[in-house]
Amino acid sequence: MKVSEALLSLPGLTRHFDWPRIVHQSTLRQRPILSGQPQVFALCLPESPGAWIEQLLKNCSPERGLRAGRYRHDVDALRCLAAEALLHLAAKEGLDLDDEETAVAHGPYGKPYFAAHPEAHFNLSHSGAWILCAVHDAPVGVDVEQEAPERMDTHTFMSPQEALRHSQLKREDRPNHFFRLWTLKESLLKAAGTGLGHDPRRITLSLEASGVTLEGAPIAPLGTRWVLDSLPMPVGAAAALCFAGPGPRQ
Repeated sequence: MKVSEALLSLPGLTRHFDWPRIVHQSTLRQRPILSGQPQVFALCLPESPGAWIEQLLKNCSPERGLRAGRYRHDVDALRCLAAEALLHLAAKEGLDLDDEETAVAHGPYGKPYFAAHPEAHFNLSHSGAWILCAVHDAPVGVDVEQEAPERMDTHTFMSPQEALRHSQLKREDRPNHFFRLWTLKESLLKAAGTGLGHDPRRITLSLEASGVTLEGAPIAPLGTRWVLDSLPMPVGAAAALCFAGPGPRQ
């Protein structure tokens, strides 16, 4: 049985195909594009991971099995195994790649890519019970975060302008604003492939009713622009997607 098939055979799998396959909400100072957009796959892990771990261990890659075995807690091992399985599922359904074609290598800043298909782009993120995978034919980044007040440190990634706007919000509105901003920036940096090599405090995002605008972002690939927006998530979690879409470079 293939890794992706092992995932599909598990009871209680959450596959959010009701999520927008085409993200057509606000973009960066541009009208939304209508085609060539990424697909997003989501998985919500069960509260009792034991049965899932056993099934996924039978079908995972040897490297992933060894990595999962180093975790002390079942939930961390499950997250490790399920991330690989979701990636294989997304590669199959979104990019028409088999498990054998999805061996992963890493770029100079640690961004993963398919060694046999560098033209096919993907990105993974996980937090709490959620794992997200985005696939595309252009650079793409996705980020999900379980909201937790103790993680709200504005000094680590907000620009001075963002920190000022954040401080002016009502206290009850700050957590949602914080994690929305965090996931948007993380998805942008992951799409750009820079990681924290590009200081997130150099980027200023403005979250307006008409969409997201930004200053100080990494340069998009030639002939493209960054398309950026939040993804719908249940209360208590935030997620965002960024990809390189056709258009003048920011």
